[in-house]
This record gives sequence, C-alpha cells and structure tokens, in this order.
Amino acid sequence: MAFATYSRLLPTRAAGTATRLMTTPRVPEALRKRSVSLGEELVNLGGGSYLSVRQGGPQRVLLVHGWSSGVGLFEPLVKALPAADYTLYAVHPPGHGPSAQGASHPGRFIEAIEAALDYIDAPIDLAVGHSMGAGTLAYVVSNDSCVQRLALVSGPATFEGLLRGFSRFMKLSPRAERRFLRQMEETVGLPLTALDITARARQIQVPTLVIHDRKDREVPFTCAEQLVTSLPVSEHIYTSGLGHNRILRDSAVIARLAAFAGNCVDSSSWPREEGEYATASS
Repeated sequence: MAFATYSRLLPTRAAGTATRLMTTPRVPEALRKRSVSLGEELVNLGGGSYLSVRQGGPQRVLLVHGWSSGVGLFEPLVKALPAADYTLYAVHPPGHGPSAQGASHPGRFIEAIEAALDYIDAPIDLAVGHSMGAGTLAYVVSNDSCVQRLALVSGPATFEGLLRGFSRFMKLSPRAERRFLRQMEETVGLPLTALDITARARQIQVPTLVIHDRKDREVPFTCAEQLVTSLPVSEHIYTSGLGHNRILRDSAVIARLAAFAGNCVDSSSWPREEGEYATASS
C-alpha cells in the first residue's frame, strides 16, 4: 500500500524503482553454486554471460533457465541424458550463475543465447528453455534455423503480460505503469511488440514441445494455450499441481523431455485430457 501511494505521488521515481527491481536478479546462493558446477567446462561468452559445457555424445542440447533462477534446476534432465549420447550446453545470462554482473533483462538473455549459438557453431538437436529462458529462446529460434527441436517449459506468451503482472503486484498507478513499461523498453532495447512470443511463434518451423502447469502462479497457464495455438508444429504436456519450478523435477515430465531429445516421441501412447497430462499435435 505504501508503494501504491508512492507511485501515485511520484510516478517517475516509482517506475524507476520497479525497473531496477525487474532488472536485478535475486538468485539463491545454493542454486547459483549448483548451476556453476553442472558442467565440466565454463566458457566466458563476454558481456557478463557464460556457458557451461558437458562434453559427451554427438547430439547437442542447449539449456536456458529462467529469471532469478539457474541451470541447476535442469539437474534431473541432465541426469536423464546420458553423456555417451549428449553434449550439453547451459547458458548463464548476466546476473546468473558465475556472472558478477547484477543487471539483467530479456535483452541480455537474448544476447547470451545468441553468443552461445555463435560459440557452438553447429546445429542444436534440442533447445530447452524454462520461464524467461523459454520466451527468449523462442525469440531467438524464430530468427535462427540452427535449432532442430525446441521445448518451452512454463514460458510466457508476451513479456508485456509479465510486466503488467509485476506492475499489478507492485500496485503501480496507471501513470507509473506507463512509465515503467516505457523504461523497460528503453532498458531492454526492444519494443514490447517485438517481444510478443505468440506472434514470433508463427515463424518457428521446428517441432516444439510446450510444457506448462495449469496452476502456475508465476506465468499464467493461458500463455501455454496461446503458444500452442500459434506454433505451426507443436505438442503439449499440461500438468496440474506442479507449479512453476517443480515441473522440472517431475519424473514424468523429465521422461517426456528425454524422449523428445531422443526424437522417439510417440504421442499416440500418451494420456489425454482424462489423465494428468494432455498432449496433442497441430
């Protein structure tokens, strides 16, 4: 309530405060350490971004975590992908993992993903993104044909929707919200219309697996429905009760991601709406 009053009296300052909060990751130290130790090799991509690499088999998998998170959340999936078959690459955008740089935002995530793809300089068999990592990965893949398969877990439909949700949480006044959105556009370096992932999804021509929980409190479930409708070639897995992060630790979700990575998905055998998971192809 105090911030609501602050935003009415001093909308420009309140917008600046909201922008700083929205661009300052808060990664739990334990997760940061797990994320750094996940790979065998750490590559400095420049600009505050890093890439963890686990050398292995011929198939290449790229992992991109979410905001204020870390690739340590992918540990169950990493364990499910045998090194004999897969070489893993995990992106650490600025402000995450080993990066000492504090400020980060979707633009920095996009730059980190692009830098990782330039470094790898080879086709990616599967790219997996979670939360903001899913949205920014979809943005990059819509412009880049080097990714063969894509999995979007708990991803947003638009970044404007996430920012407006944050604005409601902070109880910004209408004037402060308008200035907050404008400041975020200036900070990210892209208009919010360019970060409409549902619009960009129409340009993604590779098989895409959308995974989302119906009770996700951070990224609304409706985002998954919008993405599935927009993607030309998609399958989906909808869960119930796993939330935003725990979905990456669920054994059934991990098994389906591992199957998708192995390109041996047989969606006809998956349970439909009457079960915990609903899957479909379009």
